[in-house]
Amino acid sequence: MKYTLLIALREFAENAKTKGFWIGLFMLPLILVISFFVSTKLSKSEPARYFVVVDQSGELSASIDSSINWAHQRTVLQALGEHVREHLRAGQNPPMDLWPNPAAVDAFIAAGGKDAYLSHLRPMLRENTPEFKEPAHRFVRVQPPVALDTTASASRILETLKPYLVGEKHITVDGADVSLFAALVIEPDAVEGATRWTGEPAIQYWSTNLAVDDLPEIFRGGLNYEVRRRLYAARGVEFSTVRSVEGTQVRIGSFDPGKASGTETVSTADRIAGNIPVAFVYLLWVSIFTVMQMLLNNTVEEKSNRIAEVLLSSVTPNEIMMGKLIGIAGIGVTMVGAWLATIFIGANLYQGPGAEVVGPAIAAVASTGLVPMFLLCFLLGYLIYAGLFLSIGALCNDIKEAQSFQGPMMLIMMVPLFTMVFVNRDPHGTLATILTWIPLYTPFTLMNRAAADPPVLEVVGAVLLMIATAVLLLWSAGRILRMAMLRAGGRPKFVELMQWVRGRGDA
Repeated sequence: MKYTLLIALREFAENAKTKGFWIGLFMLPLILVISFFVSTKLSKSEPARYFVVVDQSGELSASIDSSINWAHQRTVLQALGEHVREHLRAGQNPPMDLWPNPAAVDAFIAAGGKDAYLSHLRPMLRENTPEFKEPAHRFVRVQPPVALDTTASASRILETLKPYLVGEKHITVDGADVSLFAALVIEPDAVEGATRWTGEPAIQYWSTNLAVDDLPEIFRGGLNYEVRRRLYAARGVEFSTVRSVEGTQVRIGSFDPGKASGTETVSTADRIAGNIPVAFVYLLWVSIFTVMQMLLNNTVEEKSNRIAEVLLSSVTPNEIMMGKLIGIAGIGVTMVGAWLATIFIGANLYQGPGAEVVGPAIAAVASTGLVPMFLLCFLLGYLIYAGLFLSIGALCNDIKEAQSFQGPMMLIMMVPLFTMVFVNRDPHGTLATILTWIPLYTPFTLMNRAAADPPVLEVVGAVLLMIATAVLLLWSAGRILRMAMLRAGGRPKFVELMQWVRGRGDA
């Protein structure tokens, strides 16, 4: 046992001193921090996109302006909510009307916008609260180019606008030349054409960047509103009454019968916690794959550099194998522990958009036992794959040879990533059940099903299966390691390998 621990400490120290370990240790936290700040900054620093509207019907232009303004006010309300939640006095709760749902946006506009809301909310904010800065307009309507004949045919209009849309020409806005992002052309019979399909669209949206689908959706919403209003008016129906009726919504409460009495209500945090296993599966895959790389590289390096021969003069092959397992497991637990701690601490310190949901979601995850299940699946999954990778490392004479085995192993390990969403959506289905009983996939599948309370017998059976598989693979790896460490030359044939596992290759 003494030599096993010494080898384990050596393995831990050798890997802990590498740049790869520290890069891996800080990579996930760094990615999370960068992703949050970059996404936040990018969402707030999107450039203004300029568009023109050629409304030959003369009836729909105002509804488009109204829809663009409504979308902007929704962005203002969302930013105002973030501003208020960030600077609330201690003990104050943010008003519910700061959520940017359609009804709240309508009320926000009707009340007078940000100025009216700020005058009401200022007593709730700290004394040193900075002034609220209204977000810039994402989409800005500009006048068509002077050379454009708005009475020409649609094809002629688009021919004139095309150089501006592809960036060959620019339009002038407040004395600066800017690119035209999109154009909306509305033909004279657009209102009539909206009630029937004639085979040719009477309203055409043109843009070279179709990835930004917000603008056409805003157009569609404003145009639908106006066309429906006209149709209701033509039939003698009061549109305001229709809007009032359409605003009525049925509220359906969601409850979980598996929760304790009095706490059955399903919150947004509970829904997030229900999807957390998918994230855990991905984290499990990354952690196992990372430590397997270390284990494989160390084994191959020691064999190719004849370090194994020196070790075998003082310790047994089993002590070498157990030392490697314990040492690399320590590296893996350190990395996983650092990652989990970063996620939980970061989520509890987070005060940005959605903080009121993220905190309870993390608390829900901590109370469900998912973290202990993750650690169990990590350790058993590590032992299963360690048996495979130790055998591969013992059979290979150099890193290049080992890499030829890594490709097939990686393909095998990719299956849980391809299926994790489907298993999460149907944790008791056929796919989830089958994968649970395939030992190489059991750690990932069991982790994915953990939040759905799988049958106790299946959980116990899956754990026993992982333990039995790990013992079998490690026992086989020990036999192979003992015979292969001192072997030189080409790889053994399959028959010879089986003889090693069965203990008949000692002679």
